[in-house]
Amino acid sequence: MDISVGFDLAIDVLPENELTTFNSRLKRLDLLTEVTAPIFTGLVFSLFTNKSEFWGFSIIAILNLLTFMPEYFLLKATQSSSSYKEKISIPSAPSNFLAVFIESVQKLKNKPYALVIISYAFLWLSVLSPHGVLLTSYLKDGARIPEITIGLFRGCGALFGLIPTFLFSTIKKKHGLITTSKYFVLFQFICVLASVFSFYYLNNIYVFLALILFSRIGLYGFSIGETELRQILIPKEARGEVNGIASSTTSMATLTLFLVASLLGNTANFGIMVIFSVLAVFSALALFLMFESTQNLKK
Repeated sequence: MDISVGFDLAIDVLPENELTTFNSRLKRLDLLTEVTAPIFTGLVFSLFTNKSEFWGFSIIAILNLLTFMPEYFLLKATQSSSSYKEKISIPSAPSNFLAVFIESVQKLKNKPYALVIISYAFLWLSVLSPHGVLLTSYLKDGARIPEITIGLFRGCGALFGLIPTFLFSTIKKKHGLITTSKYFVLFQFICVLASVFSFYYLNNIYVFLALILFSRIGLYGFSIGETELRQILIPKEARGEVNGIASSTTSMATLTLFLVASLLGNTANFGIMVIFSVLAVFSALALFLMFESTQNLKK
């Protein structure tokens, strides 16, 4: 659904000048549900704790099943639209996951949108995320922060992510899509870099966490810009496949991050992951600057 609605169907049924508003609102809904769903779930479970946890679990399970209905009707309505034409392609039979992934990435070679996709994938190599399992583990086991504080930190991560959904469109009108996206990823890098200095040189974990929260403004702002760039730049006939490849690259980045963390093992080595993260965000910024320069040359 993420690939189909956000990156494929939207560009078919919406005018190009409405994409920024659509992407911002879609991201806003995503973040709002990210904040409210755990609160609602916790409330339901707390109401049934002394009676029967089975009922609390059943209610959540039923609600999860019911949320598929709006998705189904959305796709059905989109398919019946006169502006939508179903695109069908038959992929070649895969030999193994790694071979298919390498073959897919090779298809990005020399494509104008390749740097955008790879740049965004590098951001998934960072552990400096309020919603990341690795940072949460460090805060609980290494920094010994109370669980209520960790919960508030994770919730604030989504709330800070809401900020660029209101700002992006306004900034884009002044500076354009590419420049606005650059500003946001640059802001993320500055915040992440500052968080590294606070981690090593300040004896205050809350400054470190605050800077990570501010970095979410840059991340989610860049995510909105990256989404629109892919919507515009990827040819209609290749959208499904290319966006599937882009999703695979972010998943591979996450897998790589967990692999590195597994090799390091102890939470005492978390500082190495912090350095690794800032290098990943810097790589994302550098790649996007390369993309910007190629677009300027074309002009």
